[in-house]
Amino acid sequence: MADVRVLKFDVGSSTDVALQRLKNRFDASTSSEAMRRSLAIADTVTELSAKGERIFVRDINGEIRELLIGAQ
Repeated sequence: MADVRVLKFDVGSSTDVALQRLKNRFDASTSSEAMRRSLAIADTVTELSAKGERIFVRDINGEIRELLIGAQ
């Protein structure tokens, strides 16, 4: 089993609402699972951005736009 560290912190109501929304979107069984998945995504996109790579999304109408990550 991987090394585990317990973290405890307070969140405001808007952060709690966002975490619950992510939990539902990920179909995660716990808030901790939703947080881990969210951190993994954030880590990946900020690493790519730091390397100078660009990240794009395509909406349901086929429009493509660039996501600006971090300090631009």
